[in-house]
Amino acid sequence: MRIIHAYPPNLGAILRHFPSVKGRPGVIFAWGDRIYNPGGQTLPFQIVAHEVEHAMRQNAMGGPEKWWDRYLNEPEFMWTQELFAHRVEYREFKKIETSPQRQLLYLDNIAKRFSGLLYNHCISYARARALIENFESIEA
Repeated sequence: MRIIHAYPPNLGAILRHFPSVKGRPGVIFAWGDRIYNPGGQTLPFQIVAHEVEHAMRQNAMGGPEKWWDRYLNEPEFMWTQELFAHRVEYREFKKIETSPQRQLLYLDNIAKRFSGLLYNHCISYARARALIENFESIEA
């Protein structure tokens, strides 16, 4: 995927649904075959994998426009898409980090991010952690 140091084409819609994104450093976005990285920070492999997962799902739905429309307007769709991507991110992190303590610390950070303000507190921390770590059924 190509990494672009700019905002995605649908930034206005994103900010209407997720106002906490405005001015927040480090927030990146997948759009088709591009990762929009407005802050220009170096992206770790596992974060790129997270965004690639979003891109693959966008393409499977017929393009980023359709995916983003559902993502922004259907909270259940948004959090399931994030769950899939956070699972990929954690799996990829575990491939490069062999320390169980560091793996659990990273899992803790992912669960805090997923359950936090960035995603409108769409899921509790405990559920986010369990779903990411154990690959439980989403319906659990």
